[in-house]
Amino acid sequence: MLILGLGTQRVFVSVAQQHLSTQKRQQVRLLDLYNKALIAYREASPGTDQQFPLELQDLLLDTRQIQTRRYLRKLYPDPLQPGVDVARAWALRRDNKGRISAVYVVHRETSPASATAASQFLGVPS
Repeated sequence: MLILGLGTQRVFVSVAQQHLSTQKRQQVRLLDLYNKALIAYREASPGTDQQFPLELQDLLLDTRQIQTRRYLRKLYPDPLQPGVDVARAWALRRDNKGRISAVYVVHRETSPASATAASQFLGVPS
């Protein structure tokens, strides 16, 4: 009975770890999606003054030009923080004009320094 109990416990732990790993992969995918949308928004700026959006909602409907453009279909929540409001789930880096230049997460295993490295890897200026 003890051996059966230990075996069952290992299965449950393995399934829980696999679920967490899936959520982390989804989180990385969503961060990439947000940061690519920010870059596309900046590059689509009319004129020579390329600007990031003031709020994440600006990525949903960009009316700065004649043709309306959408960079995201909706604001996606952090899969590792279910039930947390989307506006508070993600950490936002803002440039010196107060515009959002990067989206990242801060968890126990993630430091702001690693977020900076990740945004530089994605080509997002500080």
